[in-house]
Amino acid sequence: MSNVKKIGIMKFINYKVADETNFQKGIDYILRQDSTKNNFKGSQYLTLDKPVDGMRIINNRWHPRGNRLFKHGVFSFGVSDLSPKLAFDVTKKILDYYADYPLIYSVHTNIPRRIHSHFIMGMVNVKTGKKFEQSPKELRDFKQHYNKIAFANKLPPLKGFENNLDCDCVETAVIPSINKGIVFEDEPGIEYCIGNEMGYVQSMLPPTIGVNPIVGVNRLINDFQKNMYQWYLLGRSGRR
Repeated sequence: MSNVKKIGIMKFINYKVADETNFQKGIDYILRQDSTKNNFKGSQYLTLDKPVDGMRIINNRWHPRGNRLFKHGVFSFGVSDLSPKLAFDVTKKILDYYADYPLIYSVHTNIPRRIHSHFIMGMVNVKTGKKFEQSPKELRDFKQHYNKIAFANKLPPLKGFENNLDCDCVETAVIPSINKGIVFEDEPGIEYCIGNEMGYVQSMLPPTIGVNPIVGVNRLINDFQKNMYQWYLLGRSGRR
């Protein structure tokens, strides 16, 4: 087994001036025909052919403060053989978190082993007119949202968040198969996968499983007696 940690990466591209000109440049980049295909492009509250016009309508409706018109984000899912269709579906599901903001997004497929997605989001809530602000709590909530979808689709968690999973984040995450479990590289050469009879992650682990490499596991070992599922530890390759 490789000791390379599989992780997802989210990053934002900073624009010195986030105005209409750079908004259009960003849109032109993420929708360029040599990087993506029409079936891997999507939008919300904007049209793909005239997104600037849509942004103007929204801003003229609410007259938001400040000059920052948009933010540009990138998702890299940490899987070299990810299908573009799955990447698109996952991207769309992740961006449901920003359900009240205008969006343009796409999956870039020009480098097959580096499938990734881009999104450009307007900064004004179309229902309230409130300007988007990303507090530390909001960012953490978004990471939990991302990780919940990632686990449900057998993808790695976000970098820097893989060993600090919130219980609410993992309660409904579908466990991968025994041959492709969730990898925590705290102990090289061993692949651990936790689950129950239903195939779902729960918010606690049995105290009988012994030493587990997952950081913070102690906080998950609580009230196990109330849990009616049979827990088990899978995929302990590398130990005798």
